[in-house]
Amino acid sequence: MTLGIKINPIFQEEQLASLPAISIELIKKFDSDIFFILSDDGEPRYFLLNNPLIASLQAAQNQQLHVVDREIWLASGPLVINKFLDDLPQYLLKAATDFELKQ
Repeated sequence: MTLGIKINPIFQEEQLASLPAISIELIKKFDSDIFFILSDDGEPRYFLLNNPLIASLQAAQNQQLHVVDREIWLASGPLVINKFLDDLPQYLLKAATDFELKQ
């Protein structure tokens, strides 16, 4: 079973070796079916989710924009990777369910 989630070609074109820090002004260039914003505790989620540039994203309009914990999503090591693997399915399963409902 495939999830039907496309990877934005910009990630392949630029052959990104790591996650880039993306300026909020350029965020539309990275729009995707599902979008994860890595947030620090210092970045209020309401600011991110209520910003007009972010609200204009296809992922946001389809309720597939997710603000996730940077410490869990960027950390490494066996204990933290388990937290990441516990966290990820909730987003992908929602995306897969929404995709199937559209078909």
